[in-house]
Parts: sequence; C-alpha cells; structure tokens
Amino acid sequence: MIQKGQRQKGRSGTHGKGPLRRWVGPWSILALVAGGLVVGVVALSSGIGRSGGKLPTYAYNSAATLAGYKAALRVPDALPAIPCYCGCGPSQGHVSLKDCFFYADGSFNDHDSNCHICVEEAADVEEWYDDGAALKTIRAAIEQKYSGSGPSTDTPPVS
Repeated sequence: MIQKGQRQKGRSGTHGKGPLRRWVGPWSILALVAGGLVVGVVALSSGIGRSGGKLPTYAYNSAATLAGYKAALRVPDALPAIPCYCGCGPSQGHVSLKDCFFYADGSFNDHDSNCHICVEEAADVEEWYDDGAALKTIRAAIEQKYSGSGPSTDTPPVS
C-alpha cells in the first residue's frame, strides 16, 4: 500500500504529466487535421474528388491502385495535359489521364481500379512534379516511357 507522499516503486510519478506530453498530443492532432484540410481544399477547389476527399473502395484494390488515386488527387491540375496510353482514348472517349481518374463532374472514375498503366502514369507524374519538373518535361517523359503500351488519348499539346 502506498502512503500519502510516497511514490509507487518503478514509476516516476510524472507519467503523462510532463510539459512535452501536454503539447505533443494537441499539436499532433492539429497538424494532422491541417494537413488533411489542405489536401481536401486543393482537391475540392479543382472540382476533383467530390466525395469529400474520401477515396472509393475500389481505389484500395491494390497498393499500386491506391498510390495512383492518391497521386491523381495530389496533382489534378497536371492530369489534363498528360496523355494516357492504356487504350482508353479510342475505347472510352477519354481525352487525358484526368478522365481515367475523374468524371467531368469531379467524381471518381473506377476505370483505374483495374488499369495498371493509368495508375503507374499518375504515380510518375506525381513523382516528377514533386521533383520540380516542368509540365512539358513531364509530358515528354510520359510519352517516351509509355508510348509503346498502347494507343494514346488525343490530349492537346502543352502550351
């Protein structure tokens, strides 16, 4: 039994009460919420991901599919300038990689849930965009890497 004024053996008596402990929790939560809001505002301001930023269940079909949908949400303004080489242009009327991930109203398209070319292209676009590459450079790299995969969409050139 612990008497008043005694510490329990093996405990410092300050567990969970230190100054760092008091601030880490609230600041961590604030940082996570702020980060989520920024991603959501960027996506929603472009009319993309109208489901409130929540990915549809089919985006979780595989790790590559999930990475592709997340990439598309992070760089939606680059996607209209990127041709897709999976054959969806002639077969589905897509004009750019954006059409593979999003319908005209901004809702998610399930096309990429089973298309490895589209999700790989989106991941490449995101990576090169994050590296600071210009949109013309990204498009040229996509064309070089994927042009042998299939017919491309009829994407207008980057001006």
